[in-house]
Amino acid sequence: MDNGIGMYGFFKAAKAYIVNDKSFGLIGCGCLVQTSNNKVTVFLRDGLKKRIMFMDKKLDIEAIKGEIQSVIFDRGNLTLELKVTDSTQLVNSAEISVKGLDQGDYQISYCKSRQILTYSGGLTFNVPIKEAGRIKIKKKVKSFLKGDW
Repeated sequence: MDNGIGMYGFFKAAKAYIVNDKSFGLIGCGCLVQTSNNKVTVFLRDGLKKRIMFMDKKLDIEAIKGEIQSVIFDRGNLTLELKVTDSTQLVNSAEISVKGLDQGDYQISYCKSRQILTYSGGLTFNVPIKEAGRIKIKKKVKSFLKGDW
């Protein structure tokens, strides 16, 4: 068993993937996928719970600090909802990075707080870990992701 420097590459590359297969529909690699109505719910099971990528949408979500327990993509409301935790109890704030969204303004809601951020190639924000529980990301205008499922 290699648990030295050789593991660094694995830890850096580990990511959960959602793939839209023509025959089977949405498939999770390193995660569990559930669909109902307009919602796609993903539970990360890759061991690290740091990164997830929706392949056909090129939507890439990373917990730079903290861990992603689950992601809900609501196609009806065009929102993302992240359940973020910290099993180490060592970080004071969750830091989240999202890439692959359309350009524009996004409302980030958590606990009783809201902030508006402009997406231009990436969206990175911090949330106090005690308030991070559920974080909602919603675009301020009509379009959310390129294309629809």
